[in-house]
Amino acid sequence: MPIQPVSGEIQAQPLNNNFSFLDSKLNQVNGGPRETFTSESALITKYPSGSNSAMLVTDAAGANGYLYTWNGTAWTKGPLYQAQGVADRSISTGKLELGSVTRNVLQGVEKGINVYDRSKRTENSALGTDGSLVSNANYDVSEFIEVTSNLVTISYARSVFAVFYDGDKRFLTSMSPISEPTEKYTFSLPATAKYFRINIWREREHNFMIVFGDALPSSYQPFFTRLADYLPAENSVSVDELDQVTVSANLFNKSTAQKGKAVSEGNLIDNANYAVSDFIKIKPGQKYIATQARFLAASFFDKNMVYISELTTTDEVEKYTFNTPPIAYYLKFNAPIARLDEFMICEGDQLPIEFITYQKSIDWLVPKDGTVEKRHLEVDLQSAIDNIPDWSDKKIITFGDSITWYDGQPYLATHKESGKTCVGYQSWIREKLGATVVNMGWSGYTMQQILNVVRSTDLTDVDIVTLTSGANDWSQEIPVGVVATPKSQFDENTFAGAAQAAIEAILEKNSKVKLVLIAPIKGYHPISAHSTEWQIGSVVDDMLEQPDFYYDTLKKLADLYGCYFVDLRNLTGLNWFNYPEYLLDDPAQTSNKFVHPGNEYFERIAEVVIDGLKNRVGAGFK
Repeated sequence: MPIQPVSGEIQAQPLNNNFSFLDSKLNQVNGGPRETFTSESALITKYPSGSNSAMLVTDAAGANGYLYTWNGTAWTKGPLYQAQGVADRSISTGKLELGSVTRNVLQGVEKGINVYDRSKRTENSALGTDGSLVSNANYDVSEFIEVTSNLVTISYARSVFAVFYDGDKRFLTSMSPISEPTEKYTFSLPATAKYFRINIWREREHNFMIVFGDALPSSYQPFFTRLADYLPAENSVSVDELDQVTVSANLFNKSTAQKGKAVSEGNLIDNANYAVSDFIKIKPGQKYIATQARFLAASFFDKNMVYISELTTTDEVEKYTFNTPPIAYYLKFNAPIARLDEFMICEGDQLPIEFITYQKSIDWLVPKDGTVEKRHLEVDLQSAIDNIPDWSDKKIITFGDSITWYDGQPYLATHKESGKTCVGYQSWIREKLGATVVNMGWSGYTMQQILNVVRSTDLTDVDIVTLTSGANDWSQEIPVGVVATPKSQFDENTFAGAAQAAIEAILEKNSKVKLVLIAPIKGYHPISAHSTEWQIGSVVDDMLEQPDFYYDTLKKLADLYGCYFVDLRNLTGLNWFNYPEYLLDDPAQTSNKFVHPGNEYFERIAEVVIDGLKNRVGAGFK
């Protein structure tokens, strides 16, 4: 295309200052910062209005620095500039790619003595002589185990075979197989080996150990690794530092209160009338209530337990409501020592109906009812449960006098617990064992009268029968008599004869029943209540202790018939010192006779009876 001639006048035009703009940008990318500062404040001081050049701000040691650039209004921190390395503890978990760092590459990892990790084994496989895996249902193969010692000891092995690898886990060599079973075997590793793997016999895999060195621990130790540097020191974690801690409605902990001390403006002072609480965690700006307040005083503290303000009142009231300051997180409270056992501090404006003891619980450590199944338990505990006798389908019949009859009855007017329901030994059997218990006791009956009850009772499908008497036999001075030959004639007008007849009547009705003879508890009568020939045994303060006739007779009969025997006379702790506290007959209405237990002593009786039932009578129950 031909060039056309230019006509007219060419005039000069001003040039844009683009060169200075390009120069400023080149200064920012010319391979380095213009100046170096030891702090951001030093940079701002020198260039408060910014600069076109990048600047370097280093740490105090000058080891690492960051590029700073001016964004038009402020200096902004940029990337790390030619750092010497990553500072210790400067990488957060958020900077890591998932799975890129394992526990084994971190410092501060503590390992157990057993280096065999069951979770990483290759199952149903064995090592070949070249390090390859072959199928074998009798063995598993360990993971690659890093070498830290030239000696390795293993626990029981049917045979021993290991393969050794270099630092890149490439095959080096294998050991000569050991084909003889052994409880322990120690072998050396090649000097060039960095890793090894070993065959493990499956039948003993669950408690197999691989240990560096020439000795095994005395008992099985599982494999573990943990970040020891990050574990809290022993006894250093309090309940307050755990999640989901539930505190009782009462926030006042009597056990940590300092008696003889009070708090005033955040400081402890001596005061014999008060006990000051420990720091109580509270919520800011909330309402709280305390029990009995007289010259009430408390101190509030912030998050750092620094004193804020005081709470005081001169009112004497049964309860006092107050609001916490908006920045208060802790409280110390003065509790009157005279009311310490019933003192409470609660959130809100209502106190519980009755006193609640301070306590803390950790929700996630307490299994909810019905959530723990038998399969969740350790094997030994499952076995123990399997061997616990099952009483739920067992039926027990109890024959006896008023001490048997009283269970479930209101105490009579002659008893110090008159009107209160008696909790006899049968109630405790039902609660503790879960058995069905039929009460065939009769108040005022002697053994001869109990014999008649036995003869009229159906014992079909009954598992256990208990038989006892003695209190009324002694009061009525029934002759003791003698134990006769089994299946002979018995003098049923005597205690021994009636008891022997009752035993045989029970066994004739149900020969497989488990029969328990119970020796009666002691009783205490005025010596004047008995004729001269019955004034036998210990006498203290004109009181006579029931003689051991009944114990001796029932023990002989238990031996003669192979029955079980429970000794309430000697094993329940009744004696001259405590019988007025345990036998609660009103002496003014019973001619000073002490025969019938109160509920406290019935519980002691039940302990002995239940022990006999659980550990001897019910040992074969399944």
